[in-house]
Amino acid sequence: MNIVLCGMMGCGKTTVAAALSALTGMEQTDTDAEIVNEYGRIADIFERYGEARFREIECQTVEKICRRDNIIIATGGGCVLREENVRLLRGSGKIVFLRTRPETLIGRVEGDTERPLLVGGAEKRIKEILPVRTPFYEGAADFIVDTDSLSPEEIAAAIARKYQLPVKEFAGLNFRIIYFMKKVALITGGTRGIGRDIAFEFLQRGYEVIINYFNNESAAIATQAEFNMLGYCPVLMRADVADEYAVRDMFSEIFRLYNKIDVLVNNAGISYVGVIQDTSPAEWDRIFGVNVRGAYLCSRAVADRMIGMGGGSIINISSIWGEVGASCEVAYSASKAALIGFTKALSKELAPSGVRVNCVSPGVIDTDMNSHLTPDELEELIERIPVGRLGTGSDIAAACSFLAEAPYITGEVLSVGGGFSK
Repeated sequence: MNIVLCGMMGCGKTTVAAALSALTGMEQTDTDAEIVNEYGRIADIFERYGEARFREIECQTVEKICRRDNIIIATGGGCVLREENVRLLRGSGKIVFLRTRPETLIGRVEGDTERPLLVGGAEKRIKEILPVRTPFYEGAADFIVDTDSLSPEEIAAAIARKYQLPVKEFAGLNFRIIYFMKKVALITGGTRGIGRDIAFEFLQRGYEVIINYFNNESAAIATQAEFNMLGYCPVLMRADVADEYAVRDMFSEIFRLYNKIDVLVNNAGISYVGVIQDTSPAEWDRIFGVNVRGAYLCSRAVADRMIGMGGGSIINISSIWGEVGASCEVAYSASKAALIGFTKALSKELAPSGVRVNCVSPGVIDTDMNSHLTPDELEELIERIPVGRLGTGSDIAAACSFLAEAPYITGEVLSVGGGFSK
């Protein structure tokens, strides 16, 4: 199988190809090297023949090297921007897009006089080209790797894992050690409200973040796009956490991509406002299905993998109403109380294996879930909060990141409510 590494100038294709070759033993080449060997310096080709002829030469070179088996191909942008070459590359192997932020690319290629396309200044050219090429690459790629904070060895290991390539030891380090250097976090219900802020917190802390969602795909895509604009690239996974088979399939895909989860945040939750006489059995079951069964299914799916890794962190998002109860929210309060009991029991079960289980209990947080409250009701609640304000999603996210990295804390319920009176 061919592995085709594509990306903008300066993304590190050649060094990644070298690392992947060392890791797997596969042969490697790149289009620029092949062209230089046959035609001479790329700058001279541009000057002698012009850009159009260079693109033809580049396409011919890609076609020639794609006929070989078991080879890593590092290729630049021009040739891949043609549909016929995308078909050719896909037919001969797997396309991996090495995505890099503009400022990183500019820093790497500034002052490079060997690249004719940089005439006029690296910053100017990259800002012109990137918005055109990046969407094309993303659409053509089988696998996207963000290169800014990863070494060539880490990127190579991610590619090898993705395509289940046979690997050998690299520089004295086992492949598993190289690949697992970056932690992985799964946030259920992570596209809006508290879940979105938790996902952002872990992205900022350098985690690979998987965001689970179910109903609102447009919100999920919008959240992912927002994070992309900030330079982060979370993975979206659609699954109803109350569905055993959907959860099984989601974790199978996660383990196929990453082989592990370091942190699981069981945040997915729904609420219902109404007196108990108006709460139907179906509504009760659905609330417990998402809020409790969802946490059970996800924790069950990840337990063996965390035990095998020798550690991990499971964080369940409960609620102040799970501690004190809320009138007209009996089903919601009961489900969140169940999560607290679930946390305490599971923490005792998994602690000997190094897996910590904790619970965050948000107070009154300024999210859509509390949009049903009137201004007077909100004011009354704020009067019970010593710090004098509603909480924010970032307050909860900070508590989650703390618990994720606290090695001697397990079985605890961390109330984050500004001192809300109980």
